[in-house]
Amino acid sequence: MDNSAPFTGDLVYYFSATFLYIAAAILYGVNFFFKKKLNMFGRIAAFIGIAIQMVGMIIRWVTTGHPIFISLYEMLLWFAWGAILIMLIAELKFKYKDLGFFVLPFVVIIMGIVLLMPVKGSGTVVPALQSVWLYIHVAVAIVSYAAFLIGFAAAIMYFIKKNVKPSWFAFWISIFTAVMLFLINRGEIITGRSLNIYLRSEGHPFLAEAFKDVGLILFISFLLFVLSSIVHVTVSLENK
Repeated sequence: MDNSAPFTGDLVYYFSATFLYIAAAILYGVNFFFKKKLNMFGRIAAFIGIAIQMVGMIIRWVTTGHPIFISLYEMLLWFAWGAILIMLIAELKFKYKDLGFFVLPFVVIIMGIVLLMPVKGSGTVVPALQSVWLYIHVAVAIVSYAAFLIGFAAAIMYFIKKNVKPSWFAFWISIFTAVMLFLINRGEIITGRSLNIYLRSEGHPFLAEAFKDVGLILFISFLLFVLSSIVHVTVSLENK
């Protein structure tokens, strides 16, 4: 197969997995708010979802003929898959019944970004990366990113359990998200319609990926987060 040519034979698996993740998130949400004991069904849907996604990733790996963690497109697939896997393990081991409610929405967003990205060829593994260390590096990266997401979800659960005021929690989330949206592509979200991802080679930055037509959405999100922070500070000052 021509590695530079787009391979789309695995897309149906990713769409199917995403719909299952959405269904699982809804089941976890119903269980969280209404105590309907549906988290087991959500867990089953999530497990089926990662199984289907893995089938698509294996097909892509076999078809392209080399490991599928060369592009950002492929790494996001691994990130979403690893997050669900670690979530399921954490739920079974530590009995965190509602963890999926906080993790799955982020996974759905990641898969949504993947499905909106233009499908590209996997590229070619450069000689410097043709080593067993590439596999070790990617495995550790997947576990690390997924564990970070699980830790973030667990922190939210902790805040809720300790009855932290929702207004202050929303305030800090808004500040953090606004700053990240501004910095993620060097402030170009303010002027551009695309989200650019920069990498560095030999000390010089270069444009690696660009998500077209999402800049406006991110810009509106940025404004909403900033506005919510300003409103919270204003109301807090008036109350005091």
